[in-house]
Amino acid sequence: MERPALILLYALTITLGVVAYWPSLSVPFYLDDFSSIVDNPLLTTDWGLLNQHYFGRQLTYYSFALTYEVFGEEPLVYHLTNMVLHLAVAASVALLSKRLVTIVGGGRAYQHYCIFLTFALFLLAPLNTQAVTYIVQRAALLSALFYVLALWAYLGARTYGGKQRLIYTIAVLVFISMGAISKQNIVTLPVAFLLLELFLFKTVSRLWQWVLYSVLAVGLAGLFAIDLIPNLSEHSLLHVIDQATRLQTEMPRYEYFAHQLVILWQYIYKFFVPYPLLLEYPTTVYSATSSQVLLSGVGHLAVIVVAISLRQRLPLITVCVGLFYLAHSVESALIPIVDLAFEHRTYLPNAFLAVLVGSCLAGLLSRYRLRTVVFVAIALTLVFTFLTYKRNELWGKPISFYRHELTHVGDNWRSYAALGLFEAKRGRFKHGVKWLRVAIKVGSERGQLQAKPVIAYMDLLHKTGNTPRAKYIGVLAAKSFTRNQDKSMVWSKLAQYQVEHGNCDFAKGLIERSLQLDSSNIIAQRLARACSP
Repeated sequence: MERPALILLYALTITLGVVAYWPSLSVPFYLDDFSSIVDNPLLTTDWGLLNQHYFGRQLTYYSFALTYEVFGEEPLVYHLTNMVLHLAVAASVALLSKRLVTIVGGGRAYQHYCIFLTFALFLLAPLNTQAVTYIVQRAALLSALFYVLALWAYLGARTYGGKQRLIYTIAVLVFISMGAISKQNIVTLPVAFLLLELFLFKTVSRLWQWVLYSVLAVGLAGLFAIDLIPNLSEHSLLHVIDQATRLQTEMPRYEYFAHQLVILWQYIYKFFVPYPLLLEYPTTVYSATSSQVLLSGVGHLAVIVVAISLRQRLPLITVCVGLFYLAHSVESALIPIVDLAFEHRTYLPNAFLAVLVGSCLAGLLSRYRLRTVVFVAIALTLVFTFLTYKRNELWGKPISFYRHELTHVGDNWRSYAALGLFEAKRGRFKHGVKWLRVAIKVGSERGQLQAKPVIAYMDLLHKTGNTPRAKYIGVLAAKSFTRNQDKSMVWSKLAQYQVEHGNCDFAKGLIERSLQLDSSNIIAQRLARACSP
């Protein structure tokens, strides 16, 4: 394919990407956008505190703070930034694909098709919309950008010599540094480099391969074994490791891993059949030995075994499969998180899935006439463009969006709470109170309730002059929550009401209790400074 034709093809694809995400520019703030941007006091105060509170994601929140400083609460600018970042990530994935196919070889037609299909698939994949359109998930965009660029630069450093190698090596270090302040999953990059050495460059001897596999197996087994040790001392090294590698305390690590074995297949299915896409997926509680978990585990193991068996003939497939699972290993395997499934967690893994699918399609399409290739490429891009456009269009209609959620998920406290907050933001306080009550009721019945809807309900009562009722609800909630973070948030809200009425002496006890439960609570920290002499 000639260069002018390629340029035209990429230009048309970028245009389709802009069209697909155009509706996102009119999408309002959702859910955590409010606590992270609109109502986040750190964005307008001390960037040092911002750095401290969002350690590991500083770059994401610096970008929010800068945008807030210049443009305030205008969603358009935040969405436009995310759209540009998504285009940049898609371009970086195409660059990575180009470098990979150059190393593994193949005909010129195959390489062109692989790079283009990878670019189009990732740019237009409807499954990526949550990471792009849900503003607060900018962390996923930034970390994916620097993760992919670090891999691209590493391959450059391994391929070239002289000054180019030095430049690429410096680039690797820069991209790792930027990724380290974007999102925590950058920690898997050293293992990604090792995967490239094992299966692409084949520089690791068989003996050292077995040593590495053994060390990895022992490390993972040790991480899971921590859950089985009773009565760990809070000051022991094992307890520190356990707490540093989890974002929720209720579910044992092995149970979380078992659930993710099933959820990973849902993610893969949604990449190819992106309907219905949801903000939050209904999660069935599985035992670690259930048939669904076992079958899912066997399926993943089969994929990995097949990929490794192809390492000599088709190393690109082996590398992509390895990177896909590695990219999922933090949020969708080893680190227990409160919410079991969210689409934005697939954003980085989708980059490697796009390369994998693009390379397989390119291998098939390079054997047929150009007309067939063009027809398939156009059909694929148009279908994905349409589905992505419709998903973004739905994001722009909050009422329809939440109805869609409730239709496919059923009673879900998060959707009811979001609906209540949306109504409250529009000044429809009665409707807001109604939906927040439903959210609290559903969440309580299912044992899933978190502090945010309770605090939103308290605030609505407070704004409508029913502060005693708000305080009563807060005290009941603080005593019923099991997570320290939820308790801390409620106590700090109760302290805030006291400070607003000039009762700092009484508020100090509530502030102290809040900080004892969660020393990183921003509201409690600010109230403590406000009440200090």
